Amino acid sequence: LDCSAFEGLNAEGQRVLNTHLPWSNARIYWDAGRDDEGYDRIDRASTAPTEYKGQWNYWSFTKDLNTKRMRIYLNGNLWFIGPGKKKTMEGITSFMIGANGNASKYFYRGRIDDFSVFNTVLADTSIRRWMLEAANPSLPNYQNLQAYYAFDEAEGFTTSDQGPYQYTGML
Repeated sequence: LDCSAFEGLNAEGQRVLNTHLPWSNARIYWDAGRDDEGYDRIDRASTAPTEYKGQWNYWSFTKDLNTKRMRIYLNGNLWFIGPGKKKTMEGITSFMIGANGNASKYFYRGRIDDFSVFNTVLADTSIRRWMLEAANPSLPNYQNLQAYYAFDEAEGFTTSDQGPYQYTGML
C-alpha cells in the first residue's frame, strides 16, 4: 500500500509537503514544513479500510504556523490534530499529485477529484462547503485559492489549473 497522494520537494530534493494515504501500516501521514533537522509530521492509524479505499472520501490537510497545529480532516470533520508544529513550508520547487515528488514511486492507488491549495488555513465550516460545492467565487476563502485541479479531463494523465489566477509555477 505504500503510496503518496502528493509530495512537494525543495531544490535539494528534500520533502517539504507529503501525504501518505495510506502507508503499508494503514496509517495516514501528513508531513508539512522542513528545516535542517527534517520535517514536521502527524499521523494516525486508520480505523477501517473504508477510510482510504472502496469509497469516495474527502481528505483535507492544514497547517497553521500561528497556532503551531497540523490537522487532518476526513469528509469535512476533524480526524486528527497534532500540536507543536512550527517548520515553514517554503522552497518547494517541484510538486507531484499521485506519486512521490519526482514521480518515480509510491504511486497513489486511488482516484483524486478536485485538488485545491490555499495560502491560508480554512475553518472547519469552510472545508465542509468546499467539499460539497464546485469551486466558485461565492465559496469562503476563494481569494486565497492558489491552485485548483478539477480533474474533469475524460482521459489521459495530465490536467491543468482551473483556478481564477492560472498559476504558472511548478506543481
